[in-house]
Amino acid sequence: SSELDDSNWIESAYGYPPLVIKTPEVLLRTDDYVFMVPGTEEIATFTAGKIESPLYVMVESLTKNPENPPPLEAILDQSIDQLEKMGARNLLVKVDGFQIEDQAQGAKAHGRFNLESDPNAARNYELYVIDQPSAVYQVLVIYDDGDAKMETIKERIIESIEFKVSK
Repeated sequence: SSELDDSNWIESAYGYPPLVIKTPEVLLRTDDYVFMVPGTEEIATFTAGKIESPLYVMVESLTKNPENPPPLEAILDQSIDQLEKMGARNLLVKVDGFQIEDQAQGAKAHGRFNLESDPNAARNYELYVIDQPSAVYQVLVIYDDGDAKMETIKERIIESIEFKVSK
């Protein structure tokens, strides 16, 4: 299908330093589900799809307050709360650390949930909270549980993440 054909994917950059990511659809700026995290000064959220779509992608950049940067755990906790506000129920949460080559590191929350609007629909999610000196980024991908094609698309999205580091 066209979603699996990389040539049609869109490469976009968000925040500073720019987080570069490739997605099958254009991510549009939104004010939905935006909340200020203590220790951040500015937030920009970009999404494609809805939480109940076969694929939902969100990229968020949060500019840190240099005097009082937010702990990653606090951002992760707030994002999990946010998933519940979006209609996620029975959230299973596993948390791991992760690394993007030598460019960045952070925390990854992943698991599954049911939708309030459709309790029989199981959804998988992966949420990455990526720490950079001046900003924190979140990348969230939600997709149907048991959908191998969406699993492949999710892998490709996550593997495309990189930072354009000025040398």
